Amino acid sequence: MKETFQGKSEDLVFKITNGYKVSFIKSTYNPESNSYWTRLIVRFSGENGEYFYSLVQKKLIDWRIFDLSCTNLGRFDLYYFRKFKSTDQDDLLELFMKNSCEKINAKSKRKKASWKRTSRGLILRIGNRSDSNYYHVYQKTKKITHGVYDEMNCGLGFELELKNQLIKSFQKFLFKNHLEEFEGRLVEHFYKYSKESFVLDTCYTDWLQIGLRKIVSKQKSEINSNSLVSSYLRKNSLDYFVQKKQFFKLIQLLSFIRTLEYSKQFINDQAYCVIEFSVMDFISFTGGNTKSTYQRTKALEFLTSLQDLKPLIQKFSDNEFRRSVMFLYLKLTKQNRRWTITITIGKEFYFYHYPFFFPDSFLIYKNKYGLEIKLQLIESFSQVELKTPKHGPDHGLPVDSKGKTPKTEANALALRDSLINMPNKPNVIWYKNGGYQRGTSRGYDTINVFDPDTNLIAVYQKQPDESNLFLTTSELTAIERYHLIATDGDFVTEKILNKQKTISTNIQDNTNNNNGLQ
Repeated sequence: MKETFQGKSEDLVFKITNGYKVSFIKSTYNPESNSYWTRLIVRFSGENGEYFYSLVQKKLIDWRIFDLSCTNLGRFDLYYFRKFKSTDQDDLLELFMKNSCEKINAKSKRKKASWKRTSRGLILRIGNRSDSNYYHVYQKTKKITHGVYDEMNCGLGFELELKNQLIKSFQKFLFKNHLEEFEGRLVEHFYKYSKESFVLDTCYTDWLQIGLRKIVSKQKSEINSNSLVSSYLRKNSLDYFVQKKQFFKLIQLLSFIRTLEYSKQFINDQAYCVIEFSVMDFISFTGGNTKSTYQRTKALEFLTSLQDLKPLIQKFSDNEFRRSVMFLYLKLTKQNRRWTITITIGKEFYFYHYPFFFPDSFLIYKNKYGLEIKLQLIESFSQVELKTPKHGPDHGLPVDSKGKTPKTEANALALRDSLINMPNKPNVIWYKNGGYQRGTSRGYDTINVFDPDTNLIAVYQKQPDESNLFLTTSELTAIERYHLIATDGDFVTEKILNKQKTISTNIQDNTNNNNGLQ
């Protein structure tokens, strides 16, 4: 155990027999350097980290001993060992490392790769130790235990260190003991990042090609399964505000029950998840008042209505027709003035990959417009994804060598979450009768959500059915901000404004270049 103060470490408890197994490090705030704060770091080394995670897999770690509101994973290592084969050639190993370095250095100016021969063998490094992804490949000898005897194998270790905000994006699944989801996402990231980092036309990446084929096959299977569930999300299911509120409640419920433990049951070959929870806990999760009789009544009404949802059609062919009820079984019991509910939900619906993972800010809305916008961001995710490269940097997302945010699902979801959170900002301004490029042939009536603290705006086009379609987002320039405030909500891009002699609400369209619509 160590205590750190003003940049210096002092041993509190040290036993030579326990050295380098697990460290508890307490850091104390240093007002002079402003570089330390009060915190406790628990650090596991190599095999001890593996042992700790084996306890996690056996669900012997109670995460409730931590304050999860301020507990984070600092680093998580992913590792694969490829045993050398008799057909491998030493010169091909050097060529593999050399070509992989050339591939990375040619593709990225920010991420550097290098390789060298050391006294322990060849080693390849990709990135810096402080990067969110730090990869190193090295020759090593690994001991493998076979019951009564040990075998020493020579091979290549592929080790990827995940840190910073990247590992934090996975930690919620670990802390909620959703290990299948946690491990699945980590493995997928490991294989995809490995594919980007190494040349594949070599025997040393044979394991990688096999793993990638399995991932592609799994994704195709999920697409076929999830397309059945996504039919429930079609816009024609959300025509009325009451229906939208019910649908939003369903999203809240799905987000809530995925934080809970479940058991699995089967009816023929259809799997169901059985979950039990307190109605008060569900109300609290959605930001409601647990002491309100009205809210408890509404929550009970919603929960009892779940069995009225239409079944999901899962197979339809000449030989077989099958459909599954989303919520097969529902039981409400009251004990000591507290309602408890037991529900049985279809496995496909419970594990539906998107869109039921949201930031906490998504689960609560303050008014009708807030609800409309949150639901609309689900329906127009492809539009959000389209805006990610250009406007991701405005929302603090990572950028590539060209200054644009890579168009990945993770970055698109991060942009969506930022847009979802905007209406909850303390000083946000709603322009409910706003406009976008109004006065030009491509102008729209819009609802504009503007955050003056960050200078970000999100634009939602009004639709004939009173819904609102996400249009674009941007960080305003000084002239765009002035015009927005002066006109009480008209957002016109600087490209158009600069073509006018004066700033005016009557802007004429004299271009044929999409009027600056980005």
